[in-house]
This record gives sequence, structure tokens and C-alpha cells, in this order.
Amino acid sequence: MISNIITYLIIGVTLNLIYDWAVDSLGAEYRFTLKERVVVTLIWPFSVIIFIYHFIKSMFGGES
Repeated sequence: MISNIITYLIIGVTLNLIYDWAVDSLGAEYRFTLKERVVVTLIWPFSVIIFIYHFIKSMFGGES
């Protein structure tokens, strides 16, 4: 049980690190606040689903 929770949190932290790396690489100005980082770490499956949705939408020409 505890190992599952730790794995879940490690994946969330890793996704935050990837996001920070992408922001640095692209020179984007938007960074997560500490509160947003905690929320993304806790609900990362939803964050991944939203990212994939918007990524696929942008690949097929959807602007908004």
C-alpha cells in the first residue's frame, strides 16, 4: 500500500520536473506556483489526460 502511494507521488514529481525542463527549454514564461505544483503532483493522471487531449487537438489543426 505504502509503496503504491510512493510510486504515485514519484510519478507526479517526475512530471513536474519534466514540465519545468520543458518551460526552460522553450523559454516560456509561465511557471507553476508551489500550490499548483502540489495539485499537479496529487492529480497527475488528470493533468496527463488534459495534456494529451490538447496535444492531439493541436496536431490535427485545432486552434482553441
